[in-house]
Amino acid sequence: MQPFAAARILDLTRGVTGPYAAKLLADLGAPVIKVESPPDGDPARAIGPFPGDTPDAETGALFHYLNSNKRGITADLESATGRSLVAALARWAHVIIEDFSPGRLADLGLGFHRLSSLNPSVILVSITPFGQVGPYASYAATEGVLEAMGGPVIGNGTSDREPYKYPEHVMELYAGSAAAVAIAAPLFGVLFVQPGGGQPLHLDLSVMETYLASADRRSAALLAYQYTGELMMKRRALGELRVGHGIRRCKDGYVSIHAGGPRLPRLLAMLGEGSSAPIPSAAEAKTEASRSRIEEALWQWLSMRTRGQVWDAALRHKVPFAPVRTPVDIARALSASFSDSILCTPPFEAPKGYWRHTRAPRLGEHNQEIYTGLLGLSAYQLARLRQAGAV
Repeated sequence: MQPFAAARILDLTRGVTGPYAAKLLADLGAPVIKVESPPDGDPARAIGPFPGDTPDAETGALFHYLNSNKRGITADLESATGRSLVAALARWAHVIIEDFSPGRLADLGLGFHRLSSLNPSVILVSITPFGQVGPYASYAATEGVLEAMGGPVIGNGTSDREPYKYPEHVMELYAGSAAAVAIAAPLFGVLFVQPGGGQPLHLDLSVMETYLASADRRSAALLAYQYTGELMMKRRALGELRVGHGIRRCKDGYVSIHAGGPRLPRLLAMLGEGSSAPIPSAAEAKTEASRSRIEEALWQWLSMRTRGQVWDAALRHKVPFAPVRTPVDIARALSASFSDSILCTPPFEAPKGYWRHTRAPRLGEHNQEIYTGLLGLSAYQLARLRQAGAV
């Protein structure tokens, strides 16, 4: 049984955050109709990687990941006809997700007041950089701008360098997860607590505010500052890191070792295995000179070993360790050990039929199914809409 099989989602979003929120609900069984603007569709279609490094709106990996398990249609919201089609679909939907700038949907005649008059129990979710109201509400923003203003960047990196931006799309996906959770609670009420009833609801999701409460301790940092005045900033510089902790280079790449504190004796035993050079004891590691000697021994030991050799030694000595894997390494490991992991990647095991797995839609792929099957248009009417550029 898919948890949200009875839900109906209308996805008007583009890019990463909104589509990811809708995808998470689709993965759990919710029928999702993704609406794209003709003729080019979601800008994410233009983002690679692409098979053979050949750009193609139908093959981009990012778009396929974010929009799997959805049906896709086209509708030009700049035209009155396109807006009337979306208004008709609004009557069908339990949830409508949009990411237009504040007020733009209302300007198109599809604001919360209009949508709730069409569908008295609709859940409208508006995803914007800074929310629907406030001093920055009208501002546009990129992911990098939001990371800087929302706080994650200042805590990223080491103290001897400028702050680092997060890898691309990481925080956008985080915001999409927050949106999906925000949707799930009222959607559960509409489906199971008060089926067919309930009040219309407008959820205002500010992407920057999700960053303020993000998993990298931003909310804890704000609270700590309010109570103690203490600033939780970046990690110490590489030379100041705790002994036996962090990312280190080895013979064929990098490894991550976390063997300080009570695990330090195991690390020292590993370094001393087959070595004629004296290794400081854990008791001696309290002095800066001894810590430097341990780090030097670790660097030398790693420089003579591959990730695989370090792995074997770490297993013998029970030292917390992992190779820093490339995408190729990960794909090979998954294909060798977990045959279903690349194709089917649910976050947890569940009974058969719990998760849905269908590819992302081609641009306008389900126009006929939705417009004729769901809205009752004739084939002739749909053809006229195509000729007019409304779909």
